[in-house]
Amino acid sequence: MDSDLIRVLYGIAEINGKDKNGTEPSYEEYKNKKDTSQKILKELNLSRVLLEGFDPSVLSVFPHLQSLYLTNTGLRTVRGKGFQDLTSLRLLDLRGCPVTSFPGKVFFGLKQLEEVYSDTYRLCCASVLPEGFNVRQCRAPSDEVSSCESLLKSNTYRVLLALITSFALLGNVASLVYRLGINRTVNRQGFGVLVTHLCVSDGLMGVFMAVIGAADQMYMGNYVWRDTEWRRSPVCQLAGLIALLSSEVSTFLVCLVTLDRFLAIRFPFRKLRFGPTSGHVVGAVAWVFGLCLAGVPLLPVTSHWKFYGQAGICVPLPITRVHFPGKSYAFGVMIVLNSVLFVLLVIGNVFIYRSIQQHKMDVAESSGTSKDVTIARRLLTVVMSDFVCWFPICLLGLLAEGDFPVSGEVNVAMAIIVLPINSALNPFLYTFNILKERRRRAQEKRMMQWLSRQNAVKS
Repeated sequence: MDSDLIRVLYGIAEINGKDKNGTEPSYEEYKNKKDTSQKILKELNLSRVLLEGFDPSVLSVFPHLQSLYLTNTGLRTVRGKGFQDLTSLRLLDLRGCPVTSFPGKVFFGLKQLEEVYSDTYRLCCASVLPEGFNVRQCRAPSDEVSSCESLLKSNTYRVLLALITSFALLGNVASLVYRLGINRTVNRQGFGVLVTHLCVSDGLMGVFMAVIGAADQMYMGNYVWRDTEWRRSPVCQLAGLIALLSSEVSTFLVCLVTLDRFLAIRFPFRKLRFGPTSGHVVGAVAWVFGLCLAGVPLLPVTSHWKFYGQAGICVPLPITRVHFPGKSYAFGVMIVLNSVLFVLLVIGNVFIYRSIQQHKMDVAESSGTSKDVTIARRLLTVVMSDFVCWFPICLLGLLAEGDFPVSGEVNVAMAIIVLPINSALNPFLYTFNILKERRRRAQEKRMMQWLSRQNAVKS
């Protein structure tokens, strides 16, 4: 039993804790005191007393305790049998306590309990509260993503997750099959190599989404008891790392593709562009850099952040006013760094657009340069998709940093829809558009051949 806590209890109850020899009695000695006149305490306020771990059975010496305030004590772990011994308890205030671990029957037998205040929605689940308790009298902020029963609290989230996962996985796998098996010639240029790397990166986002969907199905019906286990599991940590790795590497690669297209358009005759080898080199650099950024939260010196366990979806987006360990790092990577990269993307595509306009004024243009222009125009669509993805997240992050309230539903939309949307769209913007363009050119060629034959017949 924590001696500091016992001394606090002695002071609040105004109990003289010293015997004739001037020494403090033990907890058991105080508990067994025959004089019960000092044990009729009905209200106990331990606010701001640091209690990271706490066994409420220490308060069983106050059998008439009705109101218990543990506000801002930093309580994380409720030990023992929970509050079962406090049978007279009517009000419990746990605000300011990030409770992550508690026994299954934490409130068992508390038939007189009327009000509970908490920062953890899990303590307000019907399966946790005592039988007959009015759930509306348990006041706690709801989780934006999860509910007491499931990791994803809405069927709408599940449908959207399934759709985006399907597009991200199937689209990128099909794109890789085409690039690595059906038409390997696309990888003879640096542009094609970088897009192949991008397909792998975007495919990883699909893997992350599939893991979240599988966890939702696995814990369906009893998520409240598996929440902490899931967040601390190696699978959740790996899923979060994959998500951050995928999003950052994809952003780096799009920047590199933009640079390659700019060089190809701006200097069409100098061959200042990435070749196959250099494409693999800069692609590998992007992967290494992305892995370093995603791996920092798992280092021993930052393990106390529990970075990827801050949310049920394993990716803590810094777009809320709620502070969590490692939020500054998440803000620096996801908001500041990505904002800088997006600005570079915009600048690069402005130069590309200007080069295209200059190119239009040229009378003679080679087929190779014309092909570069076509690719560059398609790249503008890619940048717009990046804008749709990252601009809302960066804007909300800046607003949250300025203490501007952001709706919980908006946070869910950012995590489940906006963040992975690029991974689902990129295969269509890069590879499938190329296939469509090849088909159009083939049709034009056949049409020209047919017209040539018709002219030959007429002559």
